[in-house]
Amino acid sequence: MNAIGCLRPILQLLILGVLAGCSSSAEILYVHVQEIDEEAVVEVGIDYEDAGFIKRREVYAYIVVTECDGNGVRFPIEPWVSGQRVSEFVFPVEPEITKLSGGMPMKVFESYRRPCAALEGGSYYLGKITSASVPIDDWPSSTSD
Repeated sequence: MNAIGCLRPILQLLILGVLAGCSSSAEILYVHVQEIDEEAVVEVGIDYEDAGFIKRREVYAYIVVTECDGNGVRFPIEPWVSGQRVSEFVFPVEPEITKLSGGMPMKVFESYRRPCAALEGGSYYLGKITSASVPIDDWPSSTSD
């Protein structure tokens, strides 16, 4: 076996390790919620670079609703963009802000004392994405601490 043949598995693992370490810290530009047919539809806006990262790297991203204090139940929501599931990676990336939205049962949403939304996700080999939790302040039942 020649030297290249011996190094090939090592190089493949090294490349895989570099790709797996790629991550992005997304910024949620806004978050809104509205009630539609007993469902809380949560919409978050992210910039085109974060949306492009999700699409290019095929990151399985989701919106997470939780209590702003970090306690309580986390509720993941599968997001959609312009009628396309984000997990299909064919959604349009808007030039300024890409709107991700998804729904959860209104009764579950109303159980949160002070709801926040975050963006989280990962792929098998090509990285992960996370954001800080952002308060959902436009909901009438949200209370300030």
